[in-house]
Amino acid sequence: MDKREIRNWLIFGGASIAITIAAVIFALGPGLRWATDTAVDALPVEFESEVAGSFLDSGMVRGASKDPEVVAALARIALLLPDAGDPRRYTIHLVEDTLLNAFALPGGTIVINRGMMDRLQDESELFAVLGHEAGH
Repeated sequence: MDKREIRNWLIFGGASIAITIAAVIFALGPGLRWATDTAVDALPVEFESEVAGSFLDSGMVRGASKDPEVVAALARIALLLPDAGDPRRYTIHLVEDTLLNAFALPGGTIVINRGMMDRLQDESELFAVLGHEAGH
């Protein structure tokens, strides 16, 4: 190989490596975010709710409160969660678990453990937790 061929290999090889690195960075950064946002936006809220219902029905979340007063209070609080234009109807489930935890399921379902509820000082802390979970 002469010097010109070596120079061309270095230029094109370097450019190929740089383009590959840029593509990987884009794919793992804003490209991945765009792809997931597009896919999530394409899912109907009804499908999300079905997924959450299946998860709740599977028994993986055990000990949800059946107390009518608790259920009614959580239903009233859930009505305050959606932002304007949010198509989700939020539901909140209180689970008799001592772990300090809360989590969101698709479609606006939020599960909060008794351990978390017992640690909250006031309703503003409850709304902070619920707002965080609704953001997922």
